[in-house]
Amino acid sequence: MYMKKMLLQIKDKAAHVAVAFVLGWMCFALSFQLYFLTGMALGQEEKLQIVSDELTVRIDGRYTHDPRNWGYEGPEK
Repeated sequence: MYMKKMLLQIKDKAAHVAVAFVLGWMCFALSFQLYFLTGMALGQEEKLQIVSDELTVRIDGRYTHDPRNWGYEGPEK
């Protein structure tokens, strides 16, 4: 009986954590989109292009030769 109750509490907590993570991610994405829309409305396309290029270089797997990329492994020694 105690074990079933404990497993139910763990499942409930895991569901709450998952929902909180998804809602947090959605808030982040919407705020990021608003940042870019505001920048476009204010005519800061050059600054937004720099931010976009920097994110692309850091995240995109095609730039693994660049030290700024997360997947950069460095030269062979």
